[in-house]
Amino acid sequence: MTPAQEARIIITRLSIIGFTVAMIARPDWRGAVWGTVAPAARTAWGATPWGKPAPPPAPAAPVSVPPPPQETDSREPATADLGGSDGGNVHARETTGTSGEASPAVVTEEPPSTASETPAAEAGDTGSPAGNLPLRLPPAPPARILPASLRALKSAADAGPNAFRLRQLADAAAAAGFPELAAEAYLKEAAIYRREGDGNAATVEELKAGRYRTEARLFLHDPDASPPSTPRARLEPEYGVLLGAFIDRDDRLSTVFQDENWQTHRDPDEFAELTGKKHASLFCYLGYGRPFPTRWADRLKEAGVIPHLAWEPKDLASVRDDAYLSRFADAVSAHGGPVFIRFAGEMNGKWTRYHGNPALYREKFRLVSRIIRRRAPNAAMIWCVNNFPDSEIEPYYPGDDAVDWVGVNFYNVLFSDNEKSRPADHLHPADLFKTVYARYSARKPIAICEYAASHQADVDPTPRPDFAIRRMSELYAALPRLFPRVKLINWFDCNNMRHARPDRQLNNYSLSDDPQILAAYRKAISPDYFLSTPTTAPQTVVRPFASRDPVRRRVGISAWVRGPAARPRVYLLDGDRVFFASDEPGAPTAHWDPQVSAATPRVLRLIVTDDVGRRLADTRYPVRAEPGGAEPSR
Repeated sequence: MTPAQEARIIITRLSIIGFTVAMIARPDWRGAVWGTVAPAARTAWGATPWGKPAPPPAPAAPVSVPPPPQETDSREPATADLGGSDGGNVHARETTGTSGEASPAVVTEEPPSTASETPAAEAGDTGSPAGNLPLRLPPAPPARILPASLRALKSAADAGPNAFRLRQLADAAAAAGFPELAAEAYLKEAAIYRREGDGNAATVEELKAGRYRTEARLFLHDPDASPPSTPRARLEPEYGVLLGAFIDRDDRLSTVFQDENWQTHRDPDEFAELTGKKHASLFCYLGYGRPFPTRWADRLKEAGVIPHLAWEPKDLASVRDDAYLSRFADAVSAHGGPVFIRFAGEMNGKWTRYHGNPALYREKFRLVSRIIRRRAPNAAMIWCVNNFPDSEIEPYYPGDDAVDWVGVNFYNVLFSDNEKSRPADHLHPADLFKTVYARYSARKPIAICEYAASHQADVDPTPRPDFAIRRMSELYAALPRLFPRVKLINWFDCNNMRHARPDRQLNNYSLSDDPQILAAYRKAISPDYFLSTPTTAPQTVVRPFASRDPVRRRVGISAWVRGPAARPRVYLLDGDRVFFASDEPGAPTAHWDPQVSAATPRVLRLIVTDDVGRRLADTRYPVRAEPGGAEPSR
């Protein structure tokens, strides 16, 4: 080292020491200096130089904002937040018998996590082309024989089937580890309740059955198939699901701004960067009587995002054909871009102030729909229910001519109503909205207006990211395979344990405070089936794999699987050769090339086992493998 180099090093070290002493001695310098270097440091490191995450900038002054709506489950309705920017006029649940105004929440900030994130996965990626398990079938354990006690309960239920005996049999079979028998008994019990007209009790037993029954189906990712041809509603994409979310309480998003109603919003571009994909739509809550949030809507329009308003009245009497409604519709029209309007949602729940008079509700919805359609043809009207109680839904339907989309809100929570004695982690998300889907999907596109899976509960705050990841993966994978008429899905990205009103701080649905959950979300939305704009289209059509399907080239194949195992193991076989094995949540996806093997006749097999090797399903799919096919051009 030359003398000049040594001199430069000594000078640099002395400068650093002097700078450090000055910073300690003069605290007033630190803010000015860090204000200059922090943006570059955050860009370079994603955190402060001393390893702590950099807090997002706070608003210029504390801003009163409404608490977001609260979680619900399939057994008992939870309290709902009704008001967007008016502070939230909230009703108590039916079990308390009280109601009152909620104190508005105050936006508070906490530093985001600096934990490493897994990059977004490509569609169907499971870590390797062969999956994440050894390419061999596990040895099957010895078959279990039904014990005498269960045989007696089954004989009694067969001889005189009633709800009590079937419940006894189902509970005993579940406890003894015979899931198929438990599922069968719960379904029979549910059928009795349906015949008796008790739809809510039937739904509860059907959800129990869903925990134990096994379903395994194979799907083909067909680049040559055409999407189903159906008449399209306003803003409905031809094929695929518009990707949406609620992001205004994600503490990791540092860029905030306010609209005309002093409602605080987060930046759509920052959320797209966080999740690895632009979302087609974002929603916020707005109290009926408040102006259209033009600043928010215009910011979304700049980002190519559709605004979605959950527009909630305090009561039905305030909804009239008046100047406010006309001005609001004109503001929607002046916005120019597409807008979703979800008016007076969850009316089937007793926690809303517009529940209890279906005829008046239908009249008011039709009024709002008529004004919006006449003055703002760029908007689509969503009629949105809560998934439970489902027996209260149909009387509130305003009619096909007033509704563009049918929406549904539902959540996966760890415990029902924050009661530790009522675990709810067994509820499969595909079961939570299937009644609404079955009832309306033939007539209207379906919007999952609010969904999330909790990874932390107030009653037991032990983090459970595994639960959120599994339920999230299951629902998003189910949409192209089981529910193709779902055309919009919104994740409710919020930690309600911080941002809900004090008596409803029950669950954490945040995407960004756990790197595993964020990585799972990025992977779940990565298939091109989840659309960033309403005008894009997926490259392939996902359809059920039919026996004797002609396969001429390498194709994508995915398995939709559910069952009593928390992580069922999926094995795909070409004849007797295992070419894919995975226990990843969602729909494990492989690629199969019929030209690899010359064996005939060609049979694909889908085998599903639990974690000890017990076979839950073994399905064979005869295939017409035709040589000479070219790779798809798209």
